[in-house]
Amino acid sequence: MRRGKLAIVVGMLVGLVAVAAASVVLFRGLAESNRTRSARDDARRRLESFYNRNPFPSVENVEIEKRNLETAREWSRELLAELQHADIRVTERQPRVFSSRRESIIADLIATAPVGEAGEKVVASDFAFGFDAYKGGQSADTADVQRLIRQLLITEQLIRAAYDSKVLRIAAISRDQFESGGSPAAAASQGGGRRGGGEAVAEETAQDTHEIDGPVPMTVERFTMQLTANEVSLVELMNRIAKLPVFAVVTRLDFSKQGSDYKAPPQEREAAGAGLAGGPTALANPQPVSRTARLVTGRDLEAPLSVTLDIEVYSFAGEGEEG
Repeated sequence: MRRGKLAIVVGMLVGLVAVAAASVVLFRGLAESNRTRSARDDARRRLESFYNRNPFPSVENVEIEKRNLETAREWSRELLAELQHADIRVTERQPRVFSSRRESIIADLIATAPVGEAGEKVVASDFAFGFDAYKGGQSADTADVQRLIRQLLITEQLIRAAYDSKVLRIAAISRDQFESGGSPAAAASQGGGRRGGGEAVAEETAQDTHEIDGPVPMTVERFTMQLTANEVSLVELMNRIAKLPVFAVVTRLDFSKQGSDYKAPPQEREAAGAGLAGGPTALANPQPVSRTARLVTGRDLEAPLSVTLDIEVYSFAGEGEEG
């Protein structure tokens, strides 16, 4: 009898524990459900607030943006005015004017060319600066005169920048070939004669894209310069091109060393020449050398660079008077 009562009591206790555990799990589940429901309702209210928000900006913000737009337009007008002020404008249309100016400018550029490598001038005496087709007195077409004169004046600025940068040699300069009727056979100029000339400068004749469509009417002239320079003069030339009165942009720069910047020490040079002068006696009794002669590398010994520059010059003004 006692065992039966004990079993009943134990069973009741186990049932109570199970009910308590189930109640705890239920209450926790209800609490988590309430939190999830609350988060869902908050997200819904936030989303509804986005959908119900006025999509149009306030009047104050509209006025601020109007003022900002006007300021940006004013800056744009000032920039365009500065670019147009430095532009090269040409009104002449007579071929004789181009011929006269070409002869005068080219003669002056050759006469004022500085001395470069090997004690020679940086350009040859017969250098045509990209206008080889007119060296023999050939007349330009009237329709081409304005653009030819503009190219001539830009070429002068580029060459002057190279002179002032102390480049060692100007091997070639080419310009956009555009002439109507295909009068020029080539628009490249290269050194000849004493420069070991005769090597033609390869030139790609791409489709003329002189006029560029955009929010601001503009035209572009493209030039390629091939020259020899050291590192300092090349950097100086890049800076001078950026400072030109016209809006000029270097679009490509290729360069390579013409030799090594390293010179063998005096001992190695003596060893190499011992078999030619003095034999073993020359090595046994080396001659003292100066501090400068002991240099094996440095700025004074750097090999020159062969440089190719592609330059684009933009014009933001129409056909007007020359400025």
